[in-house]
Amino acid sequence: MGVRRWLVVAVVTVSTILVARPTAAGGPYQFYSITPCRLVDTRLPPGAPLLAGSTRNFQVAQLCGVPMTAGAAALNVTVVTPTGNGYVVVWPYNTSMPGISTISVTTSLSALANGCLVGLTTGSLNISAFYQAGGGSTTHLVVDVTGYYQ
Repeated sequence: MGVRRWLVVAVVTVSTILVARPTAAGGPYQFYSITPCRLVDTRLPPGAPLLAGSTRNFQVAQLCGVPMTAGAAALNVTVVTPTGNGYVVVWPYNTSMPGISTISVTTSLSALANGCLVGLTTGSLNISAFYQAGGGSTTHLVVDVTGYYQ
């Protein structure tokens, strides 16, 4: 009788530990996934590759189903055919560039991608991208959106 009671207590305890409990999400935003959609592809006309040492700005809101009220976007950033080793930084437009890279760039790979979450600023431009590499280097940039926070 004692063994049976111990077994019941053990099963109930393990079941209690393993059962997932829903919790309220912290923070002011909720994530909305969308079908991946291409926002930027500098390989296509009238595109031009990013030049080393220069910043380019791009629109996210009101494209690919991202509403103007979105506070951040889940992006997949791809560098294509870089001519110099370095890195690319993506950050909210019209704010200070952060001191960290979004993706490292190497000429040994023809394409390399990385996911990131980027805050969106209001207006027609929402994100900035900067390519750091040796002088005269270029890389094409492809940016896909997979969701947004609102």
